Amino acid sequence: MSIAVEDIGVAILAGGKSSRMGTDKGLVLLEGLPLVERITRQISDLFANIFIVTNKPGEYSRFGYPMVSDLIKDVGPLGGIYSALDYDTHDYTLILSCDMPFVSQGVLLYLLQTAEKYQAVVPRMDKFSHPEPLRAVYRSDCQMEIYKYLQTGGRKVVGFYEAIDVRYVESGEIEEIDPGAGSFFNANTPQDLVKAARLTKYYPLKE
Repeated sequence: MSIAVEDIGVAILAGGKSSRMGTDKGLVLLEGLPLVERITRQISDLFANIFIVTNKPGEYSRFGYPMVSDLIKDVGPLGGIYSALDYDTHDYTLILSCDMPFVSQGVLLYLLQTAEKYQAVVPRMDKFSHPEPLRAVYRSDCQMEIYKYLQTGGRKVVGFYEAIDVRYVESGEIEEIDPGAGSFFNANTPQDLVKAARLTKYYPLKE
């Protein structure tokens, strides 16, 4: 059974050190819009329960969404997932990283179709490569497994996956919905933003 869009929270992970970009990636402009705003304008017509995970609430308050800061400091993106799951009151939370500025609503809905059977639904563009843990769906009980993993000193974002039931969504499934998989483009450097500008026409903004 599919998870309904009204029964899931959507956490946008923003902020971070962004050493390769040279500035806060969530606030970087892509064709005049901060990456965080570009994401929200692609999903706000579909999801009502959107919030931002950031340690700079003063800089993100202008976007008008609820905000939560990291509960456990200095543990990287995994701390952002942990904090999102703690804040969200829904059984499932969709995680979206601010440095992936394009969204395929079809792909997100596809992730929700199988979410109820698993603790996590995670895209994987190549079965031999790293999964995409920052564009994935997590069940609320993952929070405890993340906490246990962090207590061991672990910091790898997928390090707690061994303790949970994960459904990987493979590249073939993604490509059928999002040809070229541009929604998984990652903007880490100023040069990436130049490439990203060429993709904006394929991922239109909602008014």
